[in-house]
Amino acid sequence: MKWYTTEELATALHCSVRQVRRLHKYGLIEGIRTARGYVFHELEIDSFWNKYRGADLSNEDKIRNAAIEKGDARKSRPRPRTAPER
Repeated sequence: MKWYTTEELATALHCSVRQVRRLHKYGLIEGIRTARGYVFHELEIDSFWNKYRGADLSNEDKIRNAAIEKGDARKSRPRPRTAPER
């Protein structure tokens, strides 16, 4: 089985790295955090492809709505960033 970096997955899906990050952010594709970012297993990618084939995921709002529709929404909006405590 193969693992893909965010950049490799973006190339495979013919989209931008930013788009892959959005898909992950809203729970459409699950990944594993590593020291250098996320990696995605090919079975997870196949599952995403089968579940969302034909869906319009061209922008963040459509990704969020698709996640809510399919019950995959990890978070409906991003968490606010906070400064680290000193």
